[in-house]
Amino acid sequence: MANQLLHCHILVRGMGSGKVADAPHLPALEAILGLARRTEVQSVDADGWLCRFFGVERQHDWPVAPYSCMGDGLDPEKAYWLCADPVHFHLMRVHFTLVVSSRFDLTQYESQQYATALNAHFGVDGIRFFAPSAKRWYLQLQDDPGITTHALAVAIGQDIQELLPQGNHAGKWKSVLNEAQMLLHELSTNQQREDRGELPVNSFWLWGGGMLRQIPNPDVTGIWAGDALTRGLSLAGGRTADPVPSSCQKWLEHELGKAGGKHLLVLDAPEQGDLRGDFVGWGEALVHLEQHWFSPLLQAMKNGQLTGVHLHLAGTQRVTSFRLTRGDLWKFWRRPKSLGLALPED
Repeated sequence: MANQLLHCHILVRGMGSGKVADAPHLPALEAILGLARRTEVQSVDADGWLCRFFGVERQHDWPVAPYSCMGDGLDPEKAYWLCADPVHFHLMRVHFTLVVSSRFDLTQYESQQYATALNAHFGVDGIRFFAPSAKRWYLQLQDDPGITTHALAVAIGQDIQELLPQGNHAGKWKSVLNEAQMLLHELSTNQQREDRGELPVNSFWLWGGGMLRQIPNPDVTGIWAGDALTRGLSLAGGRTADPVPSSCQKWLEHELGKAGGKHLLVLDAPEQGDLRGDFVGWGEALVHLEQHWFSPLLQAMKNGQLTGVHLHLAGTQRVTSFRLTRGDLWKFWRRPKSLGLALPED
């Protein structure tokens, strides 16, 4: 017997509105967007949306770092944390832009070498670096640094000068970045990368600062995600996030016949192509989601296996939410809607 109480929130990362007008044809998703009601447009990215979903308040920034590092296996303790992701600063004619590590190969061994060198230099100042992942680094402080930052995704392709740390102590942290750049320039690890024709890691991007706060147990039956932030938020709320199944059908097979309830699923495949600047890969990820998630999701609604779907499409600066109920399926006068028409313009 179908479970009559099963419904879900699905967050899709990497749905930046700058390219959605050129997205491939996605019949099931377009049908969902046409039938569903757009319920909310939040001026946050996916990370900010997740913090709100779990009841985490904004500090100077959305506190991505303390929860993400927890999801990566670190102990946040009572310290202040910042994401310090490895990047390559590239000089244009009159300004610098950054290249994120998603766009070049970086090994865990290399990241540990960078972290060791940075700790040897900055440890005396109470600044500690951690590299639990090759492309996700963290910086630990004992006190609030008094700065606000911009998310890494926002800085991609932009003049970074206006996006560097801001606040009463911004000058200190710009000096720290300058010191780090000089240190990294001299490292043999970078020299070896350049000899191989690879981009050196010549800086790191500070963002997502904050301290771990106690949060309530999230009001969901199941959490399904692979990203570090959702894993950490789940742990902070006394839960565990399960890996995302390979398809909606696999997820339904796992859940049908159980207690039902509300589930959160975080799908991040489009974000990987987005961060790499790989438009073809971004489109292929959407087609994969269409075949393995959106199409069976719509069919499950029609079959009565799901009572409702909340679809949240996350760009770099906003999340647009849609709600689809079984009653909406009967509204035949509502026509399919493309991503370009469904999402608000920046």
